[in-house]
Amino acid sequence: MKTEKNNINIIYVGRYNEGEILSGPEKTAKRIFDEHSKKSRSIFIQYFFDGKKYRLKQKLFGITKKQSSDNSVVYTLGIFKAIYLLKDIKPEIIHIITFERFAIIFFIYKLFSKVKIVYNEHGVVTYENYELKKLPYVKKFKDKICEKIFLKYSDKIIFTSEKTIDIAEIYFNINESKSVILANGVDEVFYSSSKTKVNDSVLKAVFIYKNELYKPGLIFLKKFIENFKEHLDIHIISKESIDLKNEGNAHIHFIKQMETDELANFYKDKDIFLSLNNYDTFSISTAEAMASGLIPIITKETGISRYIENAHNGFLVDFGNINQLKDTIMKVAGMNSDKRTAILQNSINVYEYLAWDKIYETYTNIYKSILK
Repeated sequence: MKTEKNNINIIYVGRYNEGEILSGPEKTAKRIFDEHSKKSRSIFIQYFFDGKKYRLKQKLFGITKKQSSDNSVVYTLGIFKAIYLLKDIKPEIIHIITFERFAIIFFIYKLFSKVKIVYNEHGVVTYENYELKKLPYVKKFKDKICEKIFLKYSDKIIFTSEKTIDIAEIYFNINESKSVILANGVDEVFYSSSKTKVNDSVLKAVFIYKNELYKPGLIFLKKFIENFKEHLDIHIISKESIDLKNEGNAHIHFIKQMETDELANFYKDKDIFLSLNNYDTFSISTAEAMASGLIPIITKETGISRYIENAHNGFLVDFGNINQLKDTIMKVAGMNSDKRTAILQNSINVYEYLAWDKIYETYTNIYKSILK
């Protein structure tokens, strides 16, 4: 692949989701790839992930090609096809932007080339597998081996927060000289939605439950609802069925997961965003809600907490502290219009430094630094 003058020859590796209901890593992969495509021709490589759908022949030699835009191509490749493509492209940088075991082949390629590898450690996979998920031992073992190799042999590792590094260091030797802390970004549509914000007399809160990693936060929310006697509308967004009932004056609304534009529109008349986990390496969802004009109430354990100044652009609570969460929500409910508007506006301002184009600029600087 020929690149324009001064453009870096880079390929992205991971999982490319064509839809807009995305996990945090999937959104990061898609947005950074799209930003890079605005600058130069771009290639994204993923694997034939669905083991039941694809045969061994496809997983070794298969290839599908999809033109994502005029300037970008997404390949789904078998292992040997991926190696062949690498020999043809001769990339300067391989950016493994989501954790996938098949990416181990790019470290084999690295042994015979001068390529540099950048790896995004969105969350500590080994910690999540052993402490938070119920998975077969073989899968946990394979993931741990791959994660160890990614962290040891990448030229640059991108963490989303100090908390991610701290947890990773429990399981692996982390070379902090090649580690970078870089936040995830926010789509412009959320910031735009804040300009048509609708105020209502009823306080409306939003809580997102994506998967089993969010279970501790859901339990925290459930205990809070059982002890909260004031009026509050709580909108729970999830693709799963959740066993949670209305208690007292709390009115719970269950909402299906939404695509980006629909979610931004949904936020227009909401007031509070609750991120209540004891483990969340960053939380794109919180950043998006802030840009939309919601006041975040989040646990100190959440990685995005470094962007929250208490009572200035949101509120921090200790995980599991029901009384603290109750007092904080009552404080927001009792604010006069001017005070709430000031916090809301400060919350929106997170977009000024978390817009995806600004995040991508930092990625560009990282790419340039490892090629020097």
